[in-house]
Amino acid sequence: KTAMTTASPPPPPPPVPPCTYPPRPCDADGGHADAPWCDEDRSDSDRARAFVRAVHDDELHLLFGNVWVGLPRLGLPQTFWWNEALHGVASVAPGQDGVVFGGDLPYATSFPMPLVTTAAFDDELVASVGAAVGTEARAFANCNQGGLTYWAPVINAGVDARWGRVQESSGEDPYVTARYAKSFVDAFQYTSPTPPIPYPRRAAVSACCKHFLAYNVEANRLAFDASVPAQDMADTYEVAFKTCTSKASCTMCSYNAVNGIPMCANKEYLTGVLRNRFRFDGYITSDCGAVNAVIDQHKYTNTTAATINAVLEAGMTQECGSYLYYNLAAALKAGTVTRTAVVPALENQIKVMMQLGYFDSRSSQRYDYGPSSVNTAAHAALAVRAAERGVVLLKNSNATLPLRTERVRGAAVAVVGPNANATKTLLGSYYGRPETITSVYDAARAAFKDVASAVRYATGSLITARIDGGVEHACKVAADAALVVAVVGLDETVESEGRDRTSLALPAPQVQLLEGVRKCTPRHAALVMVVVAGGTVDLHAYLEDDADAGAHRIDAIVWAGYGGQAGGTALVNTLVGSSTPSGRLPLTMYTDAYALARPITLLTQRATGEMPARTHRFLRGAERTKYVVLPFGFGLTYTKWRCTLAIATPGAVAAATLELDAVCTNVGAHASTYTML
Repeated sequence: KTAMTTASPPPPPPPVPPCTYPPRPCDADGGHADAPWCDEDRSDSDRARAFVRAVHDDELHLLFGNVWVGLPRLGLPQTFWWNEALHGVASVAPGQDGVVFGGDLPYATSFPMPLVTTAAFDDELVASVGAAVGTEARAFANCNQGGLTYWAPVINAGVDARWGRVQESSGEDPYVTARYAKSFVDAFQYTSPTPPIPYPRRAAVSACCKHFLAYNVEANRLAFDASVPAQDMADTYEVAFKTCTSKASCTMCSYNAVNGIPMCANKEYLTGVLRNRFRFDGYITSDCGAVNAVIDQHKYTNTTAATINAVLEAGMTQECGSYLYYNLAAALKAGTVTRTAVVPALENQIKVMMQLGYFDSRSSQRYDYGPSSVNTAAHAALAVRAAERGVVLLKNSNATLPLRTERVRGAAVAVVGPNANATKTLLGSYYGRPETITSVYDAARAAFKDVASAVRYATGSLITARIDGGVEHACKVAADAALVVAVVGLDETVESEGRDRTSLALPAPQVQLLEGVRKCTPRHAALVMVVVAGGTVDLHAYLEDDADAGAHRIDAIVWAGYGGQAGGTALVNTLVGSSTPSGRLPLTMYTDAYALARPITLLTQRATGEMPARTHRFLRGAERTKYVVLPFGFGLTYTKWRCTLAIATPGAVAAATLELDAVCTNVGAHASTYTML
């Protein structure tokens, strides 16, 4: 059985009450304040053991699942384990996850998708975003509109640009991903970019490292068996998890199997690697429905009891889903699952809740955030800065950008393309409810309202479909413009959870749109191409300076990713020069031919037979020349930098750790930041 589906749509939710601190098991007026698990002088482990001892066998199943349904006999209220905060507090499954928008918390800040923030290559920026999201997450929990356990970040390396969830990742390099995880998790859990060391006794919220392990394919993901050599596992797939699990209090086991064993039943990895080698001490939850997949899709077990025993023995301690909720009680009663097998999992999850202050008195709580801590002006400004820092300038012929005001004064500006006026698309995936979302068109109107004679807009095409007369309409608004901004790219219909890309090319309708716009854009005008996409797109045809006969060349190209609520503002700020681009590609940009050269299901990193290697770490020589359009780390800027690099300690070249002195000086005309790779 599963509670993940319903026979009829749920009724509309009731109105959200004003912010009210949620009930907790050890509230003074709850009748259990004197229970041993409420004694704050005892260790968290002792208190967790005391609580689990008090739970009857026929109640154990109530403590498994993404929702604790509640255990009134022991003062335990309904509690949601599933909450989302990938790049802002979010709700993706109302009624099953815990976040509720409304009442005193109608909105939450939506920062750029992680891939965009990663493009800044700035650990301090990542930490600032993490602290802001953690603060808002705890505020939702304090107002009983969210839980304390949030299932973020995604730290699977985006080793294939076709992966549907690459936008949620930190790009293709596992060491960059590890740095992202360290910076985000610490700041998120303790709501500070620089948490004090040693850490406070209580964290504000719990972060979760997902999806463990080798989860990089969406197609048939419930049954996919990832065949991964030990070397690739060690130097690619495990790297970020080793770092993340040293900080976070949760790890999520993934849908897929690894070398024949489903991850949520994989004792070698959940216990042998995660617990014993990485010394992870938090709770391990399944991905949603992954326990069902152990028996139904992977066919790894053939009975209910065998499935429950397999995941508990492997080391899983919590479940997103309801397999254990519906089946554990009967298995315990039949004797096919023992209480001894269940208790360690429950003690583990209760201890984590102890570490979050869930079982502490109200007077002991240290994170007193509320509505005034959410959707603040400071967080909105940070959302703009993060989106600006993630913009990557890919082409800038004849210094077209930053755009000089004189070029458009008294003339028209045209903003065309399927993502030109997109708002929801800018949020990417796992998004919440921001108060405002600024599209590129809206930001252009604001930026040029006192300069240009008009700012016009045309869709031109949909993401993957033509619009009758669309190209003609785009040409009409571009025909007399001094600036044409073509905003193309992808959206969630092309790349998302459950949906991998089959091509790296720009969708054909947009290619046709660009061909038309290039032919009708005036020769004196600036033609700028903006790519709004989670992953990379084959742009080789537009990077050349030589235009086709009768067509305007693309003067500048900018990759903007999914920039969150301020994505449009950040992009236009970059075009006009109020922000100088300093981002670098966190993914290699390939030709579309690369997508045909190796299957996405082949997770090895090195070259295999006639198939090329993956990522900047292993793609070399003739293969690199053949398939790479722009390399990992590529990014132009408006200014010029002069850098010197020297060994800090002469004669120490053979040392295991080498210290370098780097001095970079901005010798150009634009203020900027700089990342040395």
